[in-house]
Amino acid sequence: AAGDEATAGVSDLDRPHRAVGIVVVPLPFGDATELSGVYRFRSGAPFTPGYSSGVDANMDGVLGNDPAFVTAATDAAHGGDWSCVAAAVGGFVERNSCRAPDDHTLDLRLSLELPGPGVSLVIDALNVLDHEHSLLDTSLLAVDPAGSITGSSTNVVLPVVANPGFGSPLRDLSLGRTLRVGMRIGR
Repeated sequence: AAGDEATAGVSDLDRPHRAVGIVVVPLPFGDATELSGVYRFRSGAPFTPGYSSGVDANMDGVLGNDPAFVTAATDAAHGGDWSCVAAAVGGFVERNSCRAPDDHTLDLRLSLELPGPGVSLVIDALNVLDHEHSLLDTSLLAVDPAGSITGSSTNVVLPVVANPGFGSPLRDLSLGRTLRVGMRIGR
């Protein structure tokens, strides 16, 4: 509906900045001998700071879609390192207001001409930067196991604490560096 806060914010797919650079340098050891590289950059993926896994804070029946309510103590617990959290003190964070780190990749190729018609040795170094591509912990708040749930039939108060792992990697999804050696026949 118009004015619904759940529709405010950026798309889950919003990556406003992207760039690709390609360099090919011919080497003086034959017609098909060259060194090339491809560099790629894109903005970090947006995410919404919320509650720990399995918590349905607004009781809509969907786990993991509830934006966190930010207090000054919550922001202070995270050292004020996240401007998207600091901007929401005293209210709910905006959907997808935080961003993961930017992605950088670099692939290199050395192609060496060998004796014979159109035969080349190709050596590829993939993901040379080995930039960490991680699944981030988006849980700003966790339920305090020592606390108790309070409230009435229409208003439930969860005992929450700041999640010290907010924004840190949960799992590394990068493929690592790869060296590939092959032969190319034909032009």
